[in-house]
Amino acid sequence: MSASDRLAAFSQLSLRNIVAYFLVKMLAQNLKGRADMKKYGNLIFGIIGWLVAVIMFFPIFWMAITAFKPTGRLFP
Repeated sequence: MSASDRLAAFSQLSLRNIVAYFLVKMLAQNLKGRADMKKYGNLIFGIIGWLVAVIMFFPIFWMAITAFKPTGRLFP
């Protein structure tokens, strides 16, 4: 095997390694991005859940505080 053949084989091998390296790097970044999206998705889901809970329980809270008000303060 001549020197030029060895150089060609080495350059092909190096090119494969470089391509594999960048593919693995892009995959790792993609997985990190998904983890970030999952974290933000959980945050958004929690905020929406709290808003729905407040909206649902506000009438019950209003009835409870109105029940303990004197009659004169019920109507402005």
